[in-house]
Amino acid sequence: MIIFVDMDEVIADTYGAHIEIYNTEFKGELTSEICKGSEVWQLVPEAHQDSVRKHATRRGFFRSLKPIAGSQEILARLADKHEVYIASA
Repeated sequence: MIIFVDMDEVIADTYGAHIEIYNTEFKGELTSEICKGSEVWQLVPEAHQDSVRKHATRRGFFRSLKPIAGSQEILARLADKHEVYIASA
């Protein structure tokens, strides 16, 4: 069986990275609870939205993402029996 697995919030904590970068750069106070159900860029002042949208284009952004707890083990088990691909939009 071929299985495609989404990277964002399934394998890697992209929202957490966006929140951390935003809070560091703009002295913000965003939390994952505040951002739940929304895109991070939608919750910041308009003057900061372009910066947040460009986080993923920064060198090292994806390399520094923290894995979602347990995702690596589950992917390894799936890959033992299936053809697994990572997808991202």
